[in-house]
Amino acid sequence: MAATSREAATEWLNDGGRMYRFDQSKLSVEEHRIECHTLDSFAMSPSLIKVHAQGAELEILRGSEHTLRRHKPALMCAFASDEISEFVSDIGYRPYVFQNGHFMSGLAPRSVTFTWYLTDDNSRRVQIEAGSPGKAALS
Repeated sequence: MAATSREAATEWLNDGGRMYRFDQSKLSVEEHRIECHTLDSFAMSPSLIKVHAQGAELEILRGSEHTLRRHKPALMCAFASDEISEFVSDIGYRPYVFQNGHFMSGLAPRSVTFTWYLTDDNSRRVQIEAGSPGKAALS
């Protein structure tokens, strides 16, 4: 099963070009028919959602919009983009990097991988340090 922004079963081409950090010579491309659902369709009330989907993160978040708006879970998102940040900021989220034991405002550099998106309520529960992610990487 896969989570995406579409309810219908979807044909997904396993594109080797989207498989980061994998040896391309050991990958094969095959077509698979898979059943896809939005996270919203599961009617869950999560406190944390981790999204690491080889470039499909925004589509997954779009299929989670009702859940994000209603339950405001913390988001741990791989390889965040401006598009992801814009989408979740409209719902009340801001980007943070977790480095050296604390959160700092901003998008994660590629070397860190994950950007956390927190609402004001989420951020009151954790320690937020002043500074920038680049500065944190040097300390």
